[in-house]
This record gives sequence, C-alpha cells and structure tokens, in this order.
Amino acid sequence: MIHHTIAFLCFFSMISIFSPSVAKAYDILHDVSGLSIDDIDSLDKVIFDLEKMVIIGQFIEVPVYIYSDDMVNTLDFSMAINVENLRFESIIDHTEGLQYAAYLNPNDLKLRFTSNSFSPYPVGDFKVVSIRFEVLSPKVYASDFDMMIAYLNGDPCSTTMEGTEFSVATHEVISNEIFLNPNPAHDVIYVKAGESGTLTVYDLQGRAVLDTQRIEGKHSNLVDLHMLPKGSYTVRIVTHDLKVKVQQIILQ
Repeated sequence: MIHHTIAFLCFFSMISIFSPSVAKAYDILHDVSGLSIDDIDSLDKVIFDLEKMVIIGQFIEVPVYIYSDDMVNTLDFSMAINVENLRFESIIDHTEGLQYAAYLNPNDLKLRFTSNSFSPYPVGDFKVVSIRFEVLSPKVYASDFDMMIAYLNGDPCSTTMEGTEFSVATHEVISNEIFLNPNPAHDVIYVKAGESGTLTVYDLQGRAVLDTQRIEGKHSNLVDLHMLPKGSYTVRIVTHDLKVKVQQIILQ
C-alpha cells in the first residue's frame, strides 16, 4: 500500500487535474452514494470481458469492468500478453475523467496499467476502460492473456477473464460500401449502407464518441453529429451477418 501511494503521488505530479465541472457531471451520471469505504477484498473483482469486446477489422477493444461494493478511486492491473498474437495499441478511457498510464514491458511482456480519479470509479455494468490490441492471427484466445493481477485502492482483488476464443477474420472489413452525405459535414449526415445493422462513430484515438444506433439498409439514415467537435472520425457499421463497414468522415 505504501509503494502504491508513492507511485500514485509521483504519477499525480506529472498530470493535470480535470475541471470541477467534469467531476460534477461524472458524479451525476454515476451515483455511488450507496457505496462504502471498506477494505478491498477477494469479493471485489475486475473483469476483462472478451465476450463484450469490440472488433474493428484486425483490432479489438477489450472492456474492463469493476464489480465492488466499495468506493473505488484507483485501479491498477497487469497481465502477460502473448505478443505473437497481440500487439498492444492504447487504452480507451470511457469515464473521460481518469488520469492513467499504460506500458508494455518488452522484457517480461507484461502490460501494466495504473490510474486514479478524484471522482469514484463507476462499478457494475459500465465499462471503465478498454484495452485496444491489434490481433495478428485470425483468432483471439483467452490464453493470450495470462498472470492477471489487479488492485483497487491499492489493495489486491479478484480478476476474471470472460470468454474463451473469438474469430476476428470472419469480421470482414469493407470500406467502399457506405455512402455518407455530405462529407465533409457540419451537424448531420445521411448514411446508406445497403444492409441493416448498428452504427458507431469513433474518434482518432479509437474511442466511441456517439452512442451505437440501429440503421436500416434500404433507407437513408439520419445521424446527428452536432455535439461532436470539428475533426476526423470513423463511421463503423456492423451488419447482421457480422460484416464490418468503415468510412472516414470530416466534421467542419
């Protein structure tokens, strides 16, 4: 616990504090008033869920969840990675309020992640972060992840990897079967994909910035983007037969 506190203080000194308005909005969205401040134990759990991972071509985003009846302000974990099948890319912060660092050590091939927040972490069925990897073979396996250790508030807790193996190659990526109009756009776009499915918009860091919505294949679907800042984004559609269609769009 002492070493974790020292590491926390050193890490904290290198990064800025997010604004009080963000913290207030975060607390409203994730009410933790019923949580206690007891010690973390084996009943508290960090889950890495392959069954709920997002597949974007040869890239996957593995979500991380916290299940605890305690108030959590720090999350740390490490895991050994099968680098013959996975290449670590980045961490996606779904809370948008974490201060974190992640590093894959080339000597022991372990991915290490440390984080803290002045607002309590969301617990239960809310993704805290996702780990983004490039998959170097047609499949990703639970055995590609080993020696998982996690800490909440600096104390050890249980860890679980959900799922066994999943095919990545069957999710065919097609980049020329989405019609976006207009592009560049300002506030809204109309999308035609030829097939029904779900649509998600990602920023350049691979973070989903628009709630997933259903689209109809035979229609021109209106997508409201007025809340997004100017920049480049990726529109991703997953059809019912698991084909993945992607297209870039620019907001001006």
